[in-house]
Amino acid sequence: MLRPEKGSRIEQGVPQLLLLVSSKKSSDSVEEPAKALQRMGVLTLAVGSKAADEQELKQIAFTDSVVFMLRDFRLLTRNPVTIIEKLSTLAGVVVTEQPTEPVVEITTVQTQKVVRDIVFLVDGSNYVGSTNFPYVRDFIINVINQLEVRPDRVRIGLLQFAERPKIEFHLNTYSSRQDVVNKISQLRLSGGSVLNTGAALNYALNNMFQTTTGSRRGQGVQQVLVLITGGPAQDEVKSVADKVAVGGILTFTVSSGQADDELLKTVAFVEDLAYHETRFSNLPAVAEQIMPSLITVVGDTM
Repeated sequence: MLRPEKGSRIEQGVPQLLLLVSSKKSSDSVEEPAKALQRMGVLTLAVGSKAADEQELKQIAFTDSVVFMLRDFRLLTRNPVTIIEKLSTLAGVVVTEQPTEPVVEITTVQTQKVVRDIVFLVDGSNYVGSTNFPYVRDFIINVINQLEVRPDRVRIGLLQFAERPKIEFHLNTYSSRQDVVNKISQLRLSGGSVLNTGAALNYALNNMFQTTTGSRRGQGVQQVLVLITGGPAQDEVKSVADKVAVGGILTFTVSSGQADDELLKTVAFVEDLAYHETRFSNLPAVAEQIMPSLITVVGDTM
């Protein structure tokens, strides 16, 4: 997994992290493989439960502070923040062997200090359907898990739409990433065979990006709208999308299924901010593609 030909960027100096999750003591020796990983510069974390051997996990892990012993793995879903924070901010000394002498280097992973108001506009129609809705949820959660959600950094709002829009939560409803993720995990498809995308965009503009609902538009904070859809719009969209853009809101589109990807390129602030996948099951992975633009692109409507 940690090889350049498999996608690893180890040779570019990108930190390599390995998270081991185990519920039993290893049946073979872990000492040499663990040392080999350390020599490669890999930062290993370990989570154990049930019959896992804590001493063995300490032997495997990069440092004792990244060994987590739990009574039950279900605790991970209730409070993953500690591990997520370690994965996103871990710093440590890694000894990498050279032909002559070991070289000690400091490897640090830092989450960027992003300040944005991000609203997700989610297609809850039958075009997505209950079978594919979990992929939509996973995409959103994958994005949010890479952001520092708190009142002075990233604020998240979400509304679902089909024939009519429905606000799930405003930008100022939740003040932590975990609260947002918990709410999204519980989202259920609203359903419906009519898809009024233009009306939903207009509703989002008028109701989500307001000071009273948590928008920091007046403070110069970049406003972002992520439209996720799986069907063809059944009302006027382009003129509404232009109105959203003129309002200083940066629109991204993420689509699949029967969505009109050519139309959505005109809905996105610029064409490069439109992402289309033929299969809904590919949507969770789009989080990695969208992140660099989501946290850096600035909308200039002049």
